[in-house]
Amino acid sequence: TGFYFLHSYTGAAVMGLCISITALPVSVKILSDLGKLHTKTGHAIIGTAMVHDIISITVLGVIIGLNVATGPTDPYAMALMLLKIAFFMLLVFTLERSFHVKGGWLAKHFTGFMDRIRSKEAQFSIGVITAMYFAVIAEFLGLSYIIGAFYGGLVFSAATIGKQNFA
Repeated sequence: TGFYFLHSYTGAAVMGLCISITALPVSVKILSDLGKLHTKTGHAIIGTAMVHDIISITVLGVIIGLNVATGPTDPYAMALMLLKIAFFMLLVFTLERSFHVKGGWLAKHFTGFMDRIRSKEAQFSIGVITAMYFAVIAEFLGLSYIIGAFYGGLVFSAATIGKQNFA
């Protein structure tokens, strides 16, 4: 139906991806209200929704990046964009994994740093600054800054910043 209204495959793909992105906070709230959030089924639902959203946002960024940069049908540009995304994801994954090597040495130091910051607003600002940093790197690589900010936010977890700071 998107092609019928928009008369282009790119517009139809963007419309379809925007519709396909799940409402993850709604799912979390419903599972929480039902008392099923911390069950095996709840974890499966949330994990699947997160993977789906990550893939959808990445594909959306590729479509927007390709359409803005070169037009919709350049195979060389598509391959280059996929390589840039793979490099960026490798960078994010490497940073996230670096918190867990040597028994979580880096995570322990970072958690200690977050504990010394008394203000929740200052702790939140560290997350915002990190997301902005990844957005700048993504823009530098020619990707959408939204992809960078999204993946930058994925670096933080309870193990990274401490359970008491994660909520």
